[in-house]
Amino acid sequence: ASSFRTLAKASTLFLSPGDRLLFKAGETFRGELLMFSSGTSASPITITSYGVGADAVISGSEYINNWVSVGNGIYRAACPVYPQMIFINGVAQQLGRFPNQGFLFTDGANGNNGFADSELLNGSLYVGAAVHIRTSRFRYEERIVSAQDAGYLGFNTPTAAAIVAGAGYYLTDKLEFVDVAGEYYFDAQSQQLYLKTANGQAPAVNSVEASRYDNGVKVESSANLLI
Repeated sequence: ASSFRTLAKASTLFLSPGDRLLFKAGETFRGELLMFSSGTSASPITITSYGVGADAVISGSEYINNWVSVGNGIYRAACPVYPQMIFINGVAQQLGRFPNQGFLFTDGANGNNGFADSELLNGSLYVGAAVHIRTSRFRYEERIVSAQDAGYLGFNTPTAAAIVAGAGYYLTDKLEFVDVAGEYYFDAQSQQLYLKTANGQAPAVNSVEASRYDNGVKVESSANLLI
């Protein structure tokens, strides 16, 4: 038997039928476990916990620390990958959006290339934002706003389905939309995560997690695994 401290090291193992991969109870292992080995129906490979306490946890998230204030109760910290979700003390948070809840609705459309809404503010606030718009009963499409003019938003890449008056939509991916505690924004260019806190104070150490991996255990052409 051998022991390892990281999922990356455990992912290099080639296991045989009947082998067991054991994680210490009560511990959290961060990253992604890659499995390339297969058991048999009679002798599966088992992934489980050992010892006393709660089951071990394989988490696809990473802690985000070293927060710096940028004012108005918003803090930023380095985040090396796009966070699919953000958690504070295990509770999922909301991506900053406009409006904060529900939807806005189009007044009219310019085919597949944009739409008008008289409730939008003038200026260039929305340029660069992602617009999530319902273009059919079962479809939402995401496009990047490339133009704004007097209640009109346009985008360079047409939607697959035509936009109609009354279509629901909302906007994300602008720091300006972070105005409620728990909302966040990720700047992909600078790899900075922005988060508005409830009390205006910097997040506690190891209280904020950013999801990084889609899978805790990723099976690569393996069979007969018992987890």
